[in-house]
Amino acid sequence: SRAAWYHSVALSPDGHLALAAGPWSNDVHVWDVQSGMMLTVLKGHAMPVSRVLVTPDGRWAVTASHDMMLRLWDLGNRTCRSVIEAKDSRCRRQLWDVALSADG
Repeated sequence: SRAAWYHSVALSPDGHLALAAGPWSNDVHVWDVQSGMMLTVLKGHAMPVSRVLVTPDGRWAVTASHDMMLRLWDLGNRTCRSVIEAKDSRCRRQLWDVALSADG
């Protein structure tokens, strides 16, 4: 099997889920921390995912990608609920990061 490595990893607040994005993957892998099993793969970005975050309440994940899109993922049903295109002229090539406020 081929080894994978990730450059952005986020844990759910309860410690049950780990979300991981790799430098050459358009996807986010969702892992069960206790069992070590991959639960699902969040697909939707057209270019590599640069950052993944989980909201403080653990209900949502936010991803940033080189495709200039932010995606909001519902972790309960593991679907993309919203897409935001970065249109700021200072971000013309790639979107590298995203941040959340303390209250999500």
